Amino acid sequence: MGTYDLNDIFRIEKVGTKLLFLKNGVKIDSCTTISNSYDLFVDAQIYTYGGQFHQVTTSFAVQDSIIVYPDKDARIASNSTLNFGTDTFFWAVKSTNRVPYNYRSLIQFNMPTLPANAKIVNADLCLYGVDGYSPAQMGHRCETNCISNASKVYLNTATWDESTVTYTSAPAYNTSIYGVLPASPSTSYDYTNYTVDINNLVNYWFAGTYTNYGVTMVLDNESYYYTQLQFRSSDNSVTAERPKVVIKYYVGTKYYVNDNSIAHDVFCKAVGNASNSGLSPYSPKTSISSILSTYVLGPRDTIFVDAGTYTEAITFTSADCGSSLGQLVVYGAGNNNTQINNTASNHNIYLNNADYVTIENIKLNNTQTGVYYNINNYGSQNMVLKNDSLYHSGTSSVAFSASMLMGIGSPVNSIISSCTIKGNSANGKHIVISGDCSNITITNNRIIDLYDNTIGIQLNYIYTSPVYYKPSNIRILNNLISVDSIGIHINGHASAIIDKVEILNNSLTLQSSGTNTYGILFNYSGSSSSNIDTLSGNTIIGGGYGIKASNFKYAKVYNNYLLNNKIGISLTTAQDNLFAYNSFYNSQTNFYGTSSDVPTNTTLSNNIFVSTGSSSYYNLNLVSGTFASCDYNCYYAPNGAGVAYYSSKQYSTLSSWQGTDHYSGTGNGDEHSISADPLYPDPVTDDLDIDLFSPCTQAGSAVSGITTDIYGRIRRSLPSIGANEPVLYLNIPVLKNSILTDEDTVIATLTGSGIDTTFIVPDSFIVYPTVPLEGYLSYEISFEGDTSLIDDSSIGFRVNSLGIIDSVYEKIGSSQYPLDPAYYTLFGMNRAIAVSAVLKALPVYTKLLDVLDGGYYVAVGKKLKFYYWEEYNVTNGKYLEYKIYDKNMNIVASVSDAGLQSPSNAPLQQIKKGQNKVTLNLIGISGITTGQYYIIEVANTKDELLYLRFKL
Repeated sequence: MGTYDLNDIFRIEKVGTKLLFLKNGVKIDSCTTISNSYDLFVDAQIYTYGGQFHQVTTSFAVQDSIIVYPDKDARIASNSTLNFGTDTFFWAVKSTNRVPYNYRSLIQFNMPTLPANAKIVNADLCLYGVDGYSPAQMGHRCETNCISNASKVYLNTATWDESTVTYTSAPAYNTSIYGVLPASPSTSYDYTNYTVDINNLVNYWFAGTYTNYGVTMVLDNESYYYTQLQFRSSDNSVTAERPKVVIKYYVGTKYYVNDNSIAHDVFCKAVGNASNSGLSPYSPKTSISSILSTYVLGPRDTIFVDAGTYTEAITFTSADCGSSLGQLVVYGAGNNNTQINNTASNHNIYLNNADYVTIENIKLNNTQTGVYYNINNYGSQNMVLKNDSLYHSGTSSVAFSASMLMGIGSPVNSIISSCTIKGNSANGKHIVISGDCSNITITNNRIIDLYDNTIGIQLNYIYTSPVYYKPSNIRILNNLISVDSIGIHINGHASAIIDKVEILNNSLTLQSSGTNTYGILFNYSGSSSSNIDTLSGNTIIGGGYGIKASNFKYAKVYNNYLLNNKIGISLTTAQDNLFAYNSFYNSQTNFYGTSSDVPTNTTLSNNIFVSTGSSSYYNLNLVSGTFASCDYNCYYAPNGAGVAYYSSKQYSTLSSWQGTDHYSGTGNGDEHSISADPLYPDPVTDDLDIDLFSPCTQAGSAVSGITTDIYGRIRRSLPSIGANEPVLYLNIPVLKNSILTDEDTVIATLTGSGIDTTFIVPDSFIVYPTVPLEGYLSYEISFEGDTSLIDDSSIGFRVNSLGIIDSVYEKIGSSQYPLDPAYYTLFGMNRAIAVSAVLKALPVYTKLLDVLDGGYYVAVGKKLKFYYWEEYNVTNGKYLEYKIYDKNMNIVASVSDAGLQSPSNAPLQQIKKGQNKVTLNLIGISGITTGQYYIIEVANTKDELLYLRFKL
């Protein structure tokens, strides 16, 4: 078969009667085989230079097995009219006791239920010899006139009863369908165990070609005496050696679909043809529907759909779906390479009570208007949409629906992940979940629609008289949603309150600022204190309202950014809620309660409220009522807005607000709150991260159950007000010299959100940051050099909440020795740590470099921020072109200048001529992990490359 090198692939491919031998996809030999109904392939890849095959890929899955024991068995004797249904032996005999007689035996196994798509590889009947008896049994026997005791088990064609069957009433059997028992090795006292291949019989039973009435064991030659095979029966006392059938099968066939071209193909080696089998890359069919109509599909089956455009309406039903054994997968060649367009008046893909179906790496383009969707999930469980691109012109792109009165299941345990969903018309809804749907996760998707009156995600109740149905346990996390009107809509009813909704770490941007535009809109949510909705880690930008809710109870809303809305949060008929550690920056009111019950049993603490409105507006606007807790907030209004409007009275200042009772406990409320500018870095560009100079830093109080900030960083015991907790990082930008001497130095930068502390240290060093439990940040610098004087030394810095170095110590072994913070000397060794600490405020944006040096930038909160200068003319809609490499120089994220993303949630940044402030949010990108180093490579319009090393 020729010579094979590292990574070469050797394939054996069967197509019809041809057996092909290929090297790296090129045929090198072939032969003709006996034809059957199966096409298959086996790939083996060279993995080592030793030339051994170390990876094998096949067109079928690994085998499973199941063992079946007899439902009944019986011996029948030609010399008796008696029934022997309880005989402890299973015989085939020709003998004589003055009168010649024959024994035959019947046995039947109830076949198990296998998946509809199971392919039986082999089925073995296991029979055990009768050794171990005293006196000894004859066992297998072939003596005197015996020629051979070989036998067969024949397929029975009629039913029989174990307790009544006799020789004369025995069922007929088919002499053309059988399994073979060869002759025993010895002439007598032979107890060999037999494994009988009955694969053909079992396949007939499963296919329904013949009804399972079991088999009859008969000697091949019943003419000669002293001929016998003897085994244990199901009534034998040795239970471990009773008869059984071992069935080995697999589920997981690979099917192939291709268009009329092999351009850009990934899976197939030939164009599609309707007459092809679809079971081989060399014999693909032309559509998914043709695969479904030709075969019964089930768990672990995969349909590989190669590059091309396919126009078809695809329906999966309970006859073609997965199960708890595994998904049925439709896998494309890439969400820009494999495209499916639906036909007129049809959905693209209709899952009609079809469970465990995965659609992955495919572009779905719904060009129909009205109620036709890309994905219509009608009562189908465990659906997975992954890494797909969905475009739609109709009312919705993905729809889930179910109610028990529809007579179908519920679409539970489904996932939509890493998809791009875009709309092409007004009034569209991208993901709609209606009725009795639960445990659905929507994560790491990009949902974009700039047309009027569009909604990102909607949860709806259904009323099917006389019952209301509602979604529950819905998780919406790490999505980027940019729509016109409503980001997320939770639409319940008094009789269908929607519970246990988690909305976490999403970025929601509204393109319209009209009165009826909402980042998140709730109607009827929270039925009891054990059914809590959680809104955390979200950034909600633009629109009339950040969050608007009515009939809203038992929710936890914390660690969110709400900015450039008109009204941050508006509540009507709401109580028993928690609002903590949120950062607001809005043009009118930040917290609006339109009914008197809004403060009831509600916590409002550790929030930053910034209203840029005039004196006509207020940070808080409340009808009346008292909070369960209202304190440790920050109020700021640079353009004259008041602190609160409460019970029809104006409170323009914090002191006046502190003077009126709005707290149900002792005191008036807001005793520890502050009125100050929180020093947001750039709220115009949606950056509300406070830094160590903010008056909100470590000015808050602990809230039970909230231990981290919006970026997942641990909150200190004295936490900061607002969504983020400022931290310091140590950057090492330059190693000046590779030759270490007493005078050699490196420049290090202790960096926080918006500040740098620069100092000089000798030699090279390693940083060991520790997360403080109290109000001090602590960093140790471990020195490494060419002298024993500093081999075991380290310098520790403690930094207070204002970023000032509070104290310095030397650490040798486990002992610490204080140093003078004014001079930072090491035992008078003339090695300056910093003659004086230089504290200065520097921009949080860094610069790209032509050539990488030894330093790195810390991307606080997984936000990579840098300046990018574009000196050439750029067209509208041009995106920053970049690649991000991990430490092994594997590309983990990239975007082309046309906006093509890999993965689909790689952040986009449009650029213009001149200076650009770039912020790339790397949260949720697979392959980018906290604590690891990465390199970003940026290309300008002349393909000149710039670099930055960074760490998360």
